[in-house]
This record gives sequence, C-alpha cells and structure tokens, in this order.
Amino acid sequence: MARWQHRLDPWQRRLADGCHLTRDALTLVGDAGFLIERSEQGYAKGPKPWSWFTLGVAANPRDPVR
Repeated sequence: MARWQHRLDPWQRRLADGCHLTRDALTLVGDAGFLIERSEQGYAKGPKPWSWFTLGVAANPRDPVR
C-alpha cells in the first residue's frame, strides 16, 4: 500500500490542498514537542490508499495544568 501512496502523493497534494498520503502523523506531532497520550490507527471504508487514518490525543508538556 505504501508504494501506491508514494505514487499518488504528488496528485493528492495538488488536488487536496497540500494533503500528503505518506506523512506519519504521530511522528510529526511528537517532533513538534507534544506528548502523545493515546492514538489509534487503521483503515476506514474506502479505497485503501486514502483510507488510513490516525486519531489521537496529545498534550503540550509545557502546559502548567499538567
């Protein structure tokens, strides 16, 4: 599936206003300095190259409430 996503990514970026099929959302959020508290990943209904989703909750470690 990753091979197809890499092939389709240039078209996806143009058609979906910069959206990437190949970005790892959890890595991007973690690299931005957030702590990932929980996450789920999986396929939704639809064509596989476009139906992989990540749902998660992250927190700012510098938040005084924590």
